[in-house]
Amino acid sequence: MGNRIDGIIKLVDPCHLAVDIGTDHAYVPEILINEGICERVIATDLNEGPYRIAERYVASKSLADRIDIRLGNGLEPIDLTEVDTIIIAGMGGLLIRDIIDLKKNEIGSRHTLVLQPMNAADKLRYYLHENGFSLIDEELAKEDFHFYEIIKAKKTNDFDSIGNEVFYEVGEALFHKKHPLLKAFIENKIRINNDIIQHLKSADVEIDKLELLEQKNFLMKELVDKYEIK
Repeated sequence: MGNRIDGIIKLVDPCHLAVDIGTDHAYVPEILINEGICERVIATDLNEGPYRIAERYVASKSLADRIDIRLGNGLEPIDLTEVDTIIIAGMGGLLIRDIIDLKKNEIGSRHTLVLQPMNAADKLRYYLHENGFSLIDEELAKEDFHFYEIIKAKKTNDFDSIGNEVFYEVGEALFHKKHPLLKAFIENKIRINNDIIQHLKSADVEIDKLELLEQKNFLMKELVDKYEIK
């Protein structure tokens, strides 16, 4: 199906019932069932078009008895008391944050979150950390020239310091596991930051914005050396 979906599947623990929010074609639920990772999956989508496409696709694969397709916004069509794993993938990090926030009081230690933001992963990590979620694992995937970050989190009500601010930018678990894509991912981030720095210099903006980006680049390089990332 692709490296991005493979990365999502890697972080899903065996479970009784998973929910895939914004399922699109229901490819992730299909794999979770066929590989015996989950017994059942609820797949939701906000829009009628993708909902119908997913419904037809699941029926064509004879999986309608294992995959329940629902039309609705975020986690609203879901009774979280019956769910083990919550997958929210392929949308902006701030939207993922908002979806979680609406039901954060119903999400407990029994739930595992597997999140794949298309952007703003740093803001999503910050939100999770500030709201008592532990970032227990991460994956990276690359398709064509684009990197995808995948975050696995559980509610622990642990509000300890994250240790290094850079870990909001780049998941700490990636350093500990010496992920094979990590060095290229960081080099890409530094290159983007340098482009922004050059643009800001030409725009004559406040010096603190430049210093912040330069500091991020320095800290990322420092961690690459510390963890001996090759």
